[in-house]
Amino acid sequence: MGRVLPTEVLQYAPSYGNQRVHDLSRNVVIELPYGINEVVLSADRSQQLLIHTEMLDDPTISYYVGVAFAPLDELTHIVTGRSVIFADLPRWSHDGTKIVFSRRNQLDSPNQLYIMNANGSNIVALTDNDTFNTSPVWFPDDRKILFQQWQGNQYDIAVLDLTTKQITRLTNTPYNENYPDISPNGNDIVFVSDERANQDIYLMNADGSDRRAIITDSSIDASPTFSPDGTSLAFVSLRNEGISQIFRYTLGSGDISQITDSELTGQPVWWR
Repeated sequence: MGRVLPTEVLQYAPSYGNQRVHDLSRNVVIELPYGINEVVLSADRSQQLLIHTEMLDDPTISYYVGVAFAPLDELTHIVTGRSVIFADLPRWSHDGTKIVFSRRNQLDSPNQLYIMNANGSNIVALTDNDTFNTSPVWFPDDRKILFQQWQGNQYDIAVLDLTTKQITRLTNTPYNENYPDISPNGNDIVFVSDERANQDIYLMNADGSDRRAIITDSSIDASPTFSPDGTSLAFVSLRNEGISQIFRYTLGSGDISQITDSELTGQPVWWR
């Protein structure tokens, strides 16, 4: 197993639709032979990564590739790979045995949630409905999936119970609510809403109660994610002259600090 980094290190910032990833801890920009949409770290905080890529010669096919022994410039250590149609947003379970993702099987069909073994075998559909189901996130106990679901006019946040297959909507508003993430202790959910005619970041209890705005700005804020210890959020914002940068928000104090200062900024990824 590769070297384990401290939990406070914010590591990879993939640049969407690009062939580069910025390793923030080493301040290194890594050029890759294919487009990068996401980088996801395994839950045990080892150096194993799950990379969502797109083939440059066929953008309708996405790949999930397990890469061992990061940093990403050691790409010879590829351990798994699987091609699917219009699949994205993979997330490893906390026990490391499963991967949940969103997939569209046909050009004119909505995204459904799927689960598979960590090696890419045994793909099973979790949803089968006529609406879009995306952005899946595991609850800490791996028994439920947090995700966003299209309701005809807007996205709402919902929870899928893996045992009963029951879906429970946590939000029910006329506003778009997306980019959900859940705290390490399972008590709080962070998400983005356009309730204030802008994309701001909100927090609510895991049952959908006590909804409140915590990060507001006249610009766009997006992609909030909890730190491994649950004390901070990393998020993307255009508040710095309209250029996308990664910021850190400290829960409790409300302090905000800018992490990146680069034209190469995508979704933040914590070491977990």
